[in-house]
Amino acid sequence: MRKGLIAATAATALIAAAPAQAARGTYAGTVTDTTGKIALDVKIRRGLVIKVTEIRVTDVPSNCEISGPGIQVRHTVTDANLPVKTNGKFRGSFTQPDYGNVSTIRGRIVHKHVSGTFHINYHYPAEGTYPEENCDTGTLAYTAKLGAPDETLTAGTAKLGR
Repeated sequence: MRKGLIAATAATALIAAAPAQAARGTYAGTVTDTTGKIALDVKIRRGLVIKVTEIRVTDVPSNCEISGPGIQVRHTVTDANLPVKTNGKFRGSFTQPDYGNVSTIRGRIVHKHVSGTFHINYHYPAEGTYPEENCDTGTLAYTAKLGAPDETLTAGTAKLGR
C-alpha cells in the first residue's frame, strides 16, 4: 500500500511540474450598431490572454470608392500576432503590401469580455458584380465574449472580399 501511495504522489508531482501549455480560445461578438460580426482568436497562458493571433470580421458596412456606401465586407487577418499587455490592452495596424492601405484594431480584454474599435481600409480585387476598388469602414466599435458562437466562420470568410 505504501509503495502505491509513493508512486501516486510521484506521478502527481511530475504532472504538476510539467510546463504549462498555451491554450487557445476565441472571443466572438458583434460590431456595434451594425449587422457585423467579429471574432478574435487568442493564445492563453496560465489563464491570461497573451496574444491575439487572428482577426475575422464579416457583414461590416463599408464605403467603397466605386460601389458606394453600405457595401458589406468581410476581412480576415490570419497572422495578427498582437501581444496583449498585462492590463489587457492590445493594438495593431496592418498595411496591405501591394497597395499601402492601412487597417487598425485596438481593444481591451477584461476576463471573458473584449471591447474596442477597428478600422478597415482595404483594396479589394474585382469579385462577382463588384469592381476592383478601395473600401473603408471608418472606425467601428465592437464587443465580444470568450466562447460565444463564432458567426464569422459560417459566413465564408476563408478569403478577403465582399
